[in-house]
Amino acid sequence: MEEIELFTAKSSKVVDKTLKVWEREYKKGFFPFLILFLLRCKEGYGYEIATRLRKASLERLRFEYSSIYQILKRLEKKGFILGEWRESPAGPRRKIYRLTEIGEALYDRFYQEEIVPLTILISNVRGKEENNE
Repeated sequence: MEEIELFTAKSSKVVDKTLKVWEREYKKGFFPFLILFLLRCKEGYGYEIATRLRKASLERLRFEYSSIYQILKRLEKKGFILGEWRESPAGPRRKIYRLTEIGEALYDRFYQEEIVPLTILISNVRGKEENNE
């Protein structure tokens, strides 16, 4: 019995550690895409984008708001988004971001080449599991 408890405790630590690595990696790749997706729907400023991301994920995505600003900076530097300072009726000026033409192209291509196949794969596997195939 002690051996099983030791294995369970050890495997739980290994799983936790692996999940942290995976979470970091998927966020690195998918958060820029998610930001492009949100900006494709509606322009916005950093805090607003982060809030929309949290709400859209039903509070399930965990991230630091500062990481969103870093991603916005990188996307702007590469020309995928454009930031423009605007006056705000609710306080200080805000940098409002919008998708550029090249950002739209990046979004479309990533969606078609990565998201669509992944969605199809998940759908097919789930369908087979539900049908006990």
